[in-house]
Amino acid sequence: RHTLMTAGGLAAALRGLGRFEEALALDEQTYARFAENFGVDFPQTLSSANNLAVSYRLVGKFEKAADIDREVFARRREVLGPGHPYTLSSAGSLARDMTDAGRFREAVELLRATLETYRDVLGDDFAETLRTAKSLAVALRKCGQLDEAQKLTAATYQRYLARFGARHPDTRACALNRAADLAAQDRDAEAVDVTAEC
Repeated sequence: RHTLMTAGGLAAALRGLGRFEEALALDEQTYARFAENFGVDFPQTLSSANNLAVSYRLVGKFEKAADIDREVFARRREVLGPGHPYTLSSAGSLARDMTDAGRFREAVELLRATLETYRDVLGDDFAETLRTAKSLAVALRKCGQLDEAQKLTAATYQRYLARFGARHPDTRACALNRAADLAAQDRDAEAVDVTAEC
């Protein structure tokens, strides 16, 4: 088990270095060995499957990533429960796959439920709660629900500022989301200002 966990860590390091094909090959082997030795419902097997989906996403195999994320989300709901942080993380990954595939309304539906559960279980200012709110705002914008998207982005940005400060990468990412919201509303000058500041 520890050897496979170490292999998963190596694959994560390879992803961090941009060596995505190598990471994918290692993640495929690691997941297969976890499943063979511990079963597909074993928590670390599910984590390995999650990592495999990330690697597929990074090499542009979005449908394969979505298939894995959908299965991991279902299994984690069953094994860990719907409010477990790993289950919620899987919901976020699946929603990202949906957004990448242009299935924005499905992503909005999943992200609304996930955000509500994050808020109930971990609170409004937890890092993953904020990331989920940011992702929901993106999906809302892509659906054309610009006012709701902008309000959610603005509220989320204020929470990022209070929790992490203006220079934190997640705060900056949320600021760029604000710029995209503004541009979608034809408020280009404001969008340019925010982007230039980032």
